[in-house]
Amino acid sequence: MGMDEARNRLTVDFVASLKISQDIGFAAYLEPTKAATFKNGRFEGCNGIVGSVDCQLRNSKFNVPLENGVMPKDYPGLPAHVHIKNMDVDETVRRKGLAKQLMLSIEEWARATDSELLTLEVRDDNAAAIRLYEGFSFVKDTTTKRKTRGGCSFMVKKL
Repeated sequence: MGMDEARNRLTVDFVASLKISQDIGFAAYLEPTKAATFKNGRFEGCNGIVGSVDCQLRNSKFNVPLENGVMPKDYPGLPAHVHIKNMDVDETVRRKGLAKQLMLSIEEWARATDSELLTLEVRDDNAAAIRLYEGFSFVKDTTTKRKTRGGCSFMVKKL
């Protein structure tokens, strides 16, 4: 991922979505002293953030009206759930357990709500991500027939 895409993800996808109700984000980061030296200071400018994920609580009794007074969108056919929207770990620090730690954080938070499921959409050609999610007991959804973007699958995990 290039710096422009990373900056856009943090400012638009991650931060902007956190401003609306029902969203939460988690970040993986390096200690400041390590960020200054690791990979020639690659992560120093972003305060050591090497991975992030944002999620949304959907169809929950905890959902409250947005700033404009409108209730969040309803997702028919699904119970209260946490939808994992965007997840990324910098390619230079992958395969070190950061994505697993982010997933554990999401699951812990989801269990503290009334969520019955975790859901996500994943590109069919992203074998590493699919293996990660299957390792957390996600399965490709064949019952709700959720619409996804082309080349993607909808995955579900019961809590």
